[in-house]
Amino acid sequence: MNFSRCMLVAVALVFATIQESSGLRCWQQNCKECPDDQINGPGTDVMCELRNLVAKTWLGGSQLPYNSSILVESLEFQCVKLIASDPRIVGDSTDVIRGCVLKSRAKQLCKDLKNIELEKRKTNSVCKICDKDMCNGAMRQGVTSIFLIFLRIFAKFLFH
Repeated sequence: MNFSRCMLVAVALVFATIQESSGLRCWQQNCKECPDDQINGPGTDVMCELRNLVAKTWLGGSQLPYNSSILVESLEFQCVKLIASDPRIVGDSTDVIRGCVLKSRAKQLCKDLKNIELEKRKTNSVCKICDKDMCNGAMRQGVTSIFLIFLRIFAKFLFH
């Protein structure tokens, strides 16, 4: 192989690597029926790449067809955070999903994840998308504790 072909291959590899990695870092967590003390768990710090995207299978849904044929133009990442719970159950009923998602699929993924949670009767669900490093972390402990206390009181009055 001559020098110009080697340079062409090297440039192509560098370009492909740059296109695949936006450099975005997100918290990754897949906690189903999370104990209360793990809802705010830190998860794992991951660099967003195709191999570590959040998928519906994390909640028991069917696999999405995104990962197989993604265009180079769509390789922009965002962070996602889903928190869902069943207001009828007190304690250890919350699902927490945090991780990376393709920007072009983020809104649809949130809809899909919320629909799976609704099928499991988890009617209290929030799915947030953001695009700053580590933006999908846990809420401050005080805010979450107040929310959980309010949720438990609400559930008690609603279902008793």
